[in-house]
Amino acid sequence: MTVEDLLLSLLDDTEIVSAIESLNGDVPKLQSELIQFIADTSNALPPHEDADTAPTESFQRVLQRAVYHVQSSGLSEVTPLRTLVALYGEKDSHAVKLLHDQEIRRLDVINYVSHGIQKISPPSSIERIERIQKPSSLHKSNKSPLRLFISYAHTDLHCLERLLIHLRPLERRSKIEAWSDRRILPGGKWRNEIAENINDAAVAVLLVSADFLASEFIASQELPPLLIKAEATGTRIIPVILKPCGFVRDESLQNFQCINDPKQPLLGLSEIEQERLYDRIAEEVHNELKQREAE
Repeated sequence: MTVEDLLLSLLDDTEIVSAIESLNGDVPKLQSELIQFIADTSNALPPHEDADTAPTESFQRVLQRAVYHVQSSGLSEVTPLRTLVALYGEKDSHAVKLLHDQEIRRLDVINYVSHGIQKISPPSSIERIERIQKPSSLHKSNKSPLRLFISYAHTDLHCLERLLIHLRPLERRSKIEAWSDRRILPGGKWRNEIAENINDAAVAVLLVSADFLASEFIASQELPPLLIKAEATGTRIIPVILKPCGFVRDESLQNFQCINDPKQPLLGLSEIEQERLYDRIAEEVHNELKQREAE
């Protein structure tokens, strides 16, 4: 059983069919292409010969990825739609190529699953000409600042404050907007503001300590959407190890490269070495900014 077999099976589900059609996909064409690919690449068994059916490693990875995403989001069920999202992790598979051929991207599926957002049909040739002749005023404006989300435990507030000082020169030049929950004003809807800023973040800095890993709010409300965004849209995740903690044992975080060695946490360094590390974080943010401006 391959990823292509899995996608072909998913196309029997009414929700999957509805999603693909809403994203301007051609379900019969996709089914036909999958059947042809499977026929061309599968070895037929001799007549009357039995054989055990076994999933390929990529097939298993899709299901494992789907389970992980559901668990990290606090949900209880792996649905066909979430399995389809997980299937996009097999970027080199023919199944994903066929979806891309129909211009159905992973982010399109995520937006449909999360918000019911349908894909807008591509503009006609006349509309495209009008857009060229009358460019939108949005294209004349400067690029917006790089949005930065900083996740931390409140017991580590002093580390946040020091990091913000190192990021301040970039903010002063309107190059970045570094957001933490300290920006929430009295009377503000803090849950909504956190969710909105996570959604807008291009970079997320995680100030990791035992308190950070123990926080139920961070584990359930901040990390799941950040990790999903990292895979779906390329949001940069920068973990900073503040104190000795279980970072390397955390299944959801251990795959992200820390800016410092977990065996050499920030608060175990001398004052000068700490300042060097804060400056390195600011440099990484600056490099990310330059790379995105060049794109």
